[in-house]
Amino acid sequence: MCCSAIFHKVDFDNCRVCAGEHTMTERRLRCLSSTCREFGKCGVVWKVFYCTAQDKWQITVNEQAHARGVLPCTAEHRPVVTQPMKAFIAAQEEIGNAPRIILAHLKKQANIKPSNGGWPELSQIQNALKVHRRSKGTKSSIKAAHEM
Repeated sequence: MCCSAIFHKVDFDNCRVCAGEHTMTERRLRCLSSTCREFGKCGVVWKVFYCTAQDKWQITVNEQAHARGVLPCTAEHRPVVTQPMKAFIAAQEEIGNAPRIILAHLKKQANIKPSNGGWPELSQIQNALKVHRRSKGTKSSIKAAHEM
């Protein structure tokens, strides 16, 4: 599931994972591997069922084979901004540091490990800052508190 994308998402009232009376999310992912794309359209689809109450996942895959056959996926994966990184970025944004400084400080943190793709790029740090500002607003910064 390394090179996949969600193309369908539905929330259900009854859980199919644990048969409870709470919401369950179904996501369908399609293979978008560049290696498969060289051989034609890949027919592999994963169904991911997520139980919100017990934090359990159930993953099924269809009977289709990858278009690439038995060849491994050779795509270079982009680094991911993990939750500890997001928390660190939010704390640095509150002090008013620029994205470049945040990225430099992030790489120096001993308790934050890089993702499988390595450290995030500057554009990913900037996007994480934008998302944080949109969700929390400008009231999360010290400068905004001083202006009040």
